[in-house]
Amino acid sequence: MLCVSVESVSYNRSMRILAITGPFGAGKTSVTHLLAQELEKAGECVQTIALDEVAHSVVDGDANLRHHLADTFGLDILRDDSSLDRAALADRAFADNQATARLNALVHPPTVERARVLLAEAGKMGATAILEAPFPLAYMTELSEQHDHHQLDIWTVTAPTDVRLRRALADGYSEMDALRRMERQPSADAYRSEAAVHIENDGTRKDLLDRVKRCLKKSDWLKTN
Repeated sequence: MLCVSVESVSYNRSMRILAITGPFGAGKTSVTHLLAQELEKAGECVQTIALDEVAHSVVDGDANLRHHLADTFGLDILRDDSSLDRAALADRAFADNQATARLNALVHPPTVERARVLLAEAGKMGATAILEAPFPLAYMTELSEQHDHHQLDIWTVTAPTDVRLRRALADGYSEMDALRRMERQPSADAYRSEAAVHIENDGTRKDLLDRVKRCLKKSDWLKTN
């Protein structure tokens, strides 16, 4: 089944958030872009917030955090100018579950805090926020705490392992790096269990656009917002 809609998760009264979750290589960014495109066509003001990009920005802007990462994973993850060598960090941080947990303990809190600020700004502008998240939102309850939401819909994007690996290789990841990242993420069931909508992204770009449009229509999201 390509699209399954269930009741949305409802909160209080002022914000609108459409969260796009899914494992590495599933195609969250593609779905985010297509959704933004379709919502803007319908006259919505849209603000996209990609947590991976937020994390990069947070790390790049915080020298103390980079040095804490270096203390944890080795000084050679920093270049001579103190910028982060992301490939070197990934090699250490995705080596096993314990290393990944240490990475998340350092990067997760400031990333979530920055994302909360961006969500609040979107709410003040009256924008619909599309939040692209690499983990199930149940792993990031801080994002919904102390926000005055009107509605939060969670959509998840999945794809077969071989398709995800092929996409990662095409994006320049090494096979070992891609497989490690995939191994360190939650199961597909963890994403599906909380989602209002599930999109299986195993076809062409046109297939994906058709599925996004179908899911928008089936979820009645445009009509109810």
